[in-house]
Amino acid sequence: MLKTIEIEEVRRAVEAAGRQHYAAAIAGDAAAIDELFCDEAIYSHSEGRAEDKSSYMDRVATGRYRGLEIDHSVEHIWLLGDDVAVVRGRQISSGGVGSVEMVNTEAASLDVWCHRDGRWQLLAHHMTLRLGPDAWHRAFLAAQAEGA
Repeated sequence: MLKTIEIEEVRRAVEAAGRQHYAAAIAGDAAAIDELFCDEAIYSHSEGRAEDKSSYMDRVATGRYRGLEIDHSVEHIWLLGDDVAVVRGRQISSGGVGSVEMVNTEAASLDVWCHRDGRWQLLAHHMTLRLGPDAWHRAFLAAQAEGA
């Protein structure tokens, strides 16, 4: 079992790895992503598309996220032993991603980090846009109308 001081060290290390991930994506640094992600990593985007490490690295290398500003914060970290951490985060994004322009778009994320080869690596990422109740209600009504 981890001692309190070790738990805080793990929390800081996982938070730092998360910041490095977003900084690398924005910088177009696929080599940093290669170090930060497990080989079998799956990255699930807010619209439901999932991609493997190689596909995500290609997207980063092409500069897909270069026009983006991301304010990422950690809301909670669960430590599952010495080598697995689950992180609930919050992002506010602004800027362009491809043809999509975002202004203070808020999302929640859930990440699984594994400690391998002396470093923390991302194994799984899932992001969900945070929409107000009115947006959810309108989406529900639209889905009902489509199915009718």
